[in-house]
Amino acid sequence: EIKSLKSAGVGRSPRVGGQVMANTYNQLASLLRSGVPLLRALTVMSTQASKPALKLVLEEIKAKVEEGEPLPTAMARFPRVFNDMAVNMTRAGTEGGFLEDALERVAAFTEQQEDMKGRAAGALAYPAFLGLAGTGVVSVLIIFFVPKFESLFSNLREKGELPYATDLLLAFSAILGAYWWLVLGAML
Repeated sequence: EIKSLKSAGVGRSPRVGGQVMANTYNQLASLLRSGVPLLRALTVMSTQASKPALKLVLEEIKAKVEEGEPLPTAMARFPRVFNDMAVNMTRAGTEGGFLEDALERVAAFTEQQEDMKGRAAGALAYPAFLGLAGTGVVSVLIIFFVPKFESLFSNLREKGELPYATDLLLAFSAILGAYWWLVLGAML
């Protein structure tokens, strides 16, 4: 008897990582290409699934296929696992008689998506680090070094000749110096 996803603590529609899904599509395509029937392939894959959520999803799909539901329709029940592209490509492959090829294309596309996500994250990491480091350096300068120059500007301030921007910088430095812990907390 198949456990339901909710009773297994997985939730109604679990998420499975992109690389895991790419491997799943490739494995299913390989099994089907080698002549293993779909139900047997789903059984093998569910027993070998590396993620509990994927195992349960594959078991649910197998149960629906056993009941006569087409594979893409069973996959569509799990939109957080199988996206629209995967479902539609599987549907086209099922109806056109090229399911193995369709699954391999879905796997390749999923791998490309994961690669792009990794590259995007890597591309954003360096500017984020520079922004954080720059903010840290400017904060240290304003909190610790600007106050040391305040005595130099005290005569100009008393005469009212201190430029507004300099006066504003000194006031900002005093505020940040008093609340440095907020600046540190905001940076972390």
